[in-house]
Amino acid sequence: MTPPDLSEKAIPELYGINAFSDAVMKQRLPRSIYKAIKDVQEGKAELTLEVAEVVANAMKDWAIERGATHYTHWFQPLTGLTAEKHDSFISPIGDGRVMMEFSGKELIKGEPDLGCEEHPFNSNALLKPGATPPGTPHRPPF
Repeated sequence: MTPPDLSEKAIPELYGINAFSDAVMKQRLPRSIYKAIKDVQEGKAELTLEVAEVVANAMKDWAIERGATHYTHWFQPLTGLTAEKHDSFISPIGDGRVMMEFSGKELIKGEPDLGCEEHPFNSNALLKPGATPPGTPHRPPF
């Protein structure tokens, strides 16, 4: 395997290529869903299940195209430490077969027993259920 070119010219081209960034969302999401998710990021709206389902499907397709089979919910509970929850796009359906799935509920589900309520579109916040603080920094899923 040839190592990637990390020259000064190549780094700007490589930076963020494995992040579900604003540019990726703009390309993959319907215009109305992109606007809705931007409103969530800017604290103007709460993430609805309808929007989350479309975003989750786009994220799943994008991740699987890059060879992903699993994902991690990386968060900061009120303990001051980081924590992770590992999960898979792969779901057994019987007869030894599987299907690839990722639900919008995964984007809006928090970890209430750990004292936080986070999703990838408010990933730097320690929120109470249902809250979306204005000015929350956005970190794209990667």
